[in-house]
Amino acid sequence: MGCAGFTCSKHSLCVLNILYVMVSLLMIGIAAWGKWFGLVSSFQVVGGIIGVGVFLFFVAVAGLIGAMKHHQVLLFFVSLLL
Repeated sequence: MGCAGFTCSKHSLCVLNILYVMVSLLMIGIAAWGKWFGLVSSFQVVGGIIGVGVFLFFVAVAGLIGAMKHHQVLLFFVSLLL
């Protein structure tokens, strides 16, 4: 049948938000790993990267829930944040 209409956009948003969740977890993990093994000595840099990763994680999870449930208010909120 193919991908048409709302179904295609719903699946595309879900895949994109899952990708964002994976990127945010990767950012948090690499920053913590770099600090743990002493590759990065600046706590401000590590804290900033972890903060951005946590923010991206929450926005991606909100976008994923909004896309899966077709929650228009949550999708609007995510679009404002992005």
